[in-house]
Amino acid sequence: MPPALSDLSARIQASLELPGTRVQMLDLEGQSVYLAGGGRYAFTGPAWDLWHGVELQDVAQASALAGRLDRDRLPLDAVDLGALPMNTDVLAEDSLWVFVDPLYPAGLEVLAELRDTGTPAQVVLLPVGGPESLDLARRLRCAP
Repeated sequence: MPPALSDLSARIQASLELPGTRVQMLDLEGQSVYLAGGGRYAFTGPAWDLWHGVELQDVAQASALAGRLDRDRLPLDAVDLGALPMNTDVLAEDSLWVFVDPLYPAGLEVLAELRDTGTPAQVVLLPVGGPESLDLARRLRCAP
């Protein structure tokens, strides 16, 4: 076994499951290691985020990239997601998409900042906070 993999548990500095892959990325004292599926297979060496065209350096960078979606690669339409236009009268393709739970304070802070700066956005209500969030999202959408 390669020296970097001889004692995985003792040197894990950070980890992240890469979205949609069932691959766990581990930072082991400056080296990245990838565990596939249930941990049977391990891979070392460079890995790339092909959506963003960059080599993965560490878990922090991979986490930041994982939080960004390339809308050109996804067959999503803001209208299909029930987006509400903000700071614009239309659902513009070049506007920012924001997913918020209507009761989550950080999401509401982002909406306030967008309002204050006049940034065009498409707001998609994502009521993940439970029944109260779902009820508020329905009322905001004027749904029964």
